[in-house]
Amino acid sequence: MLRHFINLFGLLVFGALLAVLVMYLATDFFGSPFLQTRVSPSDWQLWADSFISWARVAIITSWLAGCVWYALAQWVFRVEQPERADKRITWVLIAAVVFVVCVVGAYLTALTSQGGWEWVASFFLLVFALGYWCATGLFSPSSHKYTPFLATTIRHW
Repeated sequence: MLRHFINLFGLLVFGALLAVLVMYLATDFFGSPFLQTRVSPSDWQLWADSFISWARVAIITSWLAGCVWYALAQWVFRVEQPERADKRITWVLIAAVVFVVCVVGAYLTALTSQGGWEWVASFFLLVFALGYWCATGLFSPSSHKYTPFLATTIRHW
């Protein structure tokens, strides 16, 4: 029971860290000369509102997808032999949902500016990587802990 709590707490912490990252970007990074020289929207407020709203959607989607994966892996996919716990297709399908939300968010945010789409895409790729891949790679149930890609390299417990 304690193991479930620790894993679910880890998923929650990753979601909270991403939310803090978005708030940092919203307060400090948007007004910086670094961003203003790379992104050229016609209306900064419109761009910032679009970015923040889509970032929230992507963060919430990645967190919920991580929780769905945890629930499926722990309570639905029963495993008698860990080497036969091949549920990577399910993990990839859930990851595809998160990835599509991140791509749509990056695209719709980039539409509000004339340049800087690579910075927006980089952020949404980071949300996908931290919010779903890394969270599930680190905090999947033990019976499916090596299902996420590269989990064998980042998880040794």
